[in-house]
Amino acid sequence: MPVVFPLFIAGLLGWLSPTLPAPRRAFVYPASPTTKATFSNDGRLVLVGTQAGQIALFHGRTALLVREFAGHRKPISDLESWPDRDTVVSGDAGGNLLFWRTSDLTVLRRSHVSAPVKLVRVQPGKPQVAVAGRRMVWLVNTSGDSRRLLLPGLTGSDITAMAFSPDGAKLAVGYANGQLVVSDLATGQQQRVRQKTAIRDLAFGRDTLLTVSGDPVLTMWCHPGRNWVLTHSLPTAYPLTAVGKMGSTVALGSANGDVIVLTPGQENTQVVGHNPEPVSSVQKHPREALLLTTTASEPPKTWRLNE
Repeated sequence: MPVVFPLFIAGLLGWLSPTLPAPRRAFVYPASPTTKATFSNDGRLVLVGTQAGQIALFHGRTALLVREFAGHRKPISDLESWPDRDTVVSGDAGGNLLFWRTSDLTVLRRSHVSAPVKLVRVQPGKPQVAVAGRRMVWLVNTSGDSRRLLLPGLTGSDITAMAFSPDGAKLAVGYANGQLVVSDLATGQQQRVRQKTAIRDLAFGRDTLLTVSGDPVLTMWCHPGRNWVLTHSLPTAYPLTAVGKMGSTVALGSANGDVIVLTPGQENTQVVGHNPEPVSSVQKHPREALLLTTTASEPPKTWRLNE
């Protein structure tokens, strides 16, 4: 009986413990710690930036390493794909920006900003990206080596989040002091609001702006007139660290590692994934019912949505 009893207890504990969602795939790159991941424009590949400066290209469905892009010499800070063509922008800790293709790893253009790159965002419908350093934001045009300083660091606080509106007309930038700056790129006008805590991540909806600040609340802003106004504060079970918009629903990453999907206006939420550490980014697959998450030290993972 000495073996049967421990097996019985283990089985009972397994029956009582909730089953955690398993990732569909994990994208492991043993040569270097990873920093950020994104999908290719068609979703077939998962691109994973590393501390060593390489970008690993994995097959999305099998998680097999397909090829490596070695154009950088500094740690990869951020990367993003154009939704309508095979072009990726990647930025590194040396201030370097590379625009390249995943199909043949050809570098299409190089650029540079005068600070380590922190975030890069592709402007919808334009050959242009927003590049954030610690306290400054540039607009960099991919058709030429033109750079324009959009936010010169007047807030006195570090940049923590950045996102374009779906039509590319506005750029929102969040700061560690809780300030949120929304710039109209056509007119140059800027609108500012302030939250009580640091903005960890933000995302645009069709007519809303969503922010998370490391507390268990999803904040929603709308723009009915001249100013952005707070409309909803949706409580959640755990502090939120990442947000991504996906149609009428919202994908969230939490400090306890949960990957959550909710629909504003409805009470129910779905936990579709769990990481062993806080989620730093969450992204919807361009075609399939999948989410991609990154954390500080775990391999990036995809999770299946219950649609």
